[in-house]
Amino acid sequence: MASSEAEAQVFLFSICIVLSFIHGGGSTAITCPIKCRINGPEVQFPFRLINQPERCGYPGYDLSCNNMTRTVIQLPNSGEFIVLSIDYLSQTLILNESEPNSCLPGLFLDKSFSLAGSPFDEQEYPSEFTFLNYLSDDQILTTISGLLRIVDCLSGENFTVYYYKNDLY
Repeated sequence: MASSEAEAQVFLFSICIVLSFIHGGGSTAITCPIKCRINGPEVQFPFRLINQPERCGYPGYDLSCNNMTRTVIQLPNSGEFIVLSIDYLSQTLILNESEPNSCLPGLFLDKSFSLAGSPFDEQEYPSEFTFLNYLSDDQILTTISGLLRIVDCLSGENFTVYYYKNDLY
């Protein structure tokens, strides 16, 4: 009977060792939630920063901190974008262009924005936008201006480009 007790103790000890490796064991464990800067989005599973252990996120969900300590994502066919926020509940990322001279709405207009080659999908419900190019301050514009958003990067000195979501009308 003593040998079965010894076997049980060895088995229990083995399970404890395995669990300590799985959970990182001890005070040297690296915590995965992290931010690039204080007011930036918290990066947690399934995302990870590229300098974190692979166990912190899924393959393809790699984010990084740029030289301005902004959280960024590299989409294989579209380039680098700043991650403004991550909503883990609704599983959405809010992105913005990373270069001051780039124009995210312009990528949609010329259809060069693509999620191909990444693990991401577009939103389940399609959002359609209408872009308006106004050459002057039109009276109609002031009556609906609360619904329109200016697209600075597509506007020029003598015209202003606006957009609105089609589901507003």
